[in-house]
Parts: sequence; C-alpha cells; structure tokens
Amino acid sequence: MLTQQDDTQHVLLFCFDKDFEKKLEKLQVPEHVEVKSGNSQQPVLPDNADTLFVFANNPEELLKAARERNMLDGWIAKKVVFVVPSHLLEKAINALVYEIDGVISREVFMKDPEKAVKQLSADNFMLDPNLNFQVADQIDRAQKRKLPVERLKLNESEIGTLMKKSEISILQLLLDGKNTREIAEELFYTPKTVKRYISNIIRILEKKDRTEAVVEVIRRGWVSVERN
Repeated sequence: MLTQQDDTQHVLLFCFDKDFEKKLEKLQVPEHVEVKSGNSQQPVLPDNADTLFVFANNPEELLKAARERNMLDGWIAKKVVFVVPSHLLEKAINALVYEIDGVISREVFMKDPEKAVKQLSADNFMLDPNLNFQVADQIDRAQKRKLPVERLKLNESEIGTLMKKSEISILQLLLDGKNTREIAEELFYTPKTVKRYISNIIRILEKKDRTEAVVEVIRRGWVSVERN
C-alpha cells in the first residue's frame, strides 16, 4: 500500500500497457497518487502531475513520437521514470539519452511501490539495480551532444583476436537488446549454441552474466554510438 507523504507531490502512474494497467489499478494509493492510461499515438503527459512513473515496453519509441509531435518539452519538464519489463531493461537504456529521470523494472517497482515513489521524490535519478551506472554514464555523454542514440555499434577492430567472429556477432546482438531466442533465430543457431557462445563471452570478459558483459564492453570503449 502507498501511504500519504507530508511533502506531497502529485504522482502519476501513467500506463501505456492495457494489460498491466489492471494490476496497477489494484494498488491501494493515497490521494496524491493516481493511475491513468496513456495513448502511444498521442503521447501527451497530463498537466496536473509533478512526478510520473511511465509504464511502457518501449520508452525510446514513445519519446521519439513525442519529439516528432513537438511534445517532448512536456516530458522533460517533469520528473519522469520509465518502468519496463525486466527483459527489456537493456533496450530501454537508450531512452536515457533524453532528459528523463531514470529506468527501472516493473518487478522492482511492484515489489515496493512506496519505496520507489519516495526514492524518486528524494533523488534526481533512478536506475534499476540490474543496470550498471557505467551504462547510464555512456548514454549521458551522448545526451550532452543532444543527439538520440539509435544503436550501440560494436567496433570489431577494438576486440582484435580476443573473440571469434561468431562470438562478436552474438555480442552485437546482445548490445541490441536481443534475447537468446531472438539471437538464435537471426543467426540460425540453436538456443543451446547461443547460450554456449554467451557463456564464452562472459568468461572472456571475466563477468558474471550477460548484463555485466554488455557493461564491460561499453566500459572498454568497444562501442560507438550511432545517432539519427
């Protein structure tokens, strides 16, 4: 249950996913927290909200649509954190190029909604614990150039002979935010083969999982930022 805060700001749980909206509506919220549904075709934010948790599968697409319709100023004028399914977190990183206030997973928010609301009221930025801040820092540097990131492109010359061609191809698809099944379909591998290559990549980079591996690739400067 979300409880009333002394220093209240109008908090909006703004949902662009009709199915997930039903779960949000079951939350018991105080007067300063409201649940509303959004329309991706007309991505306008309500005027009466100071702080927004925006529930969407593709934050970057929403922000692009807002920019194309000259509505982006309305987004960046507010405190906005995107809440996405955990399996889409890596892809959602690109939204941080825009002047939003963070990205967290639905699972993190739903585990303790009150904590998430309080944290955003107290802090200027929220990043899901499953994302390394170095990734956000990379995007932040691109943000200062005022150009939205289209893709993080792997520079094969930086890797040299450290990885095989097949591993490099899979690493690029991990940077693109693709999961094991999608990689298998694109490269015509079995999921088992993809998992084996990903394990090799993680071992080579001396990391614990694929997310840390992606962060490490960015930290080493193996990627360049492709923009509009």
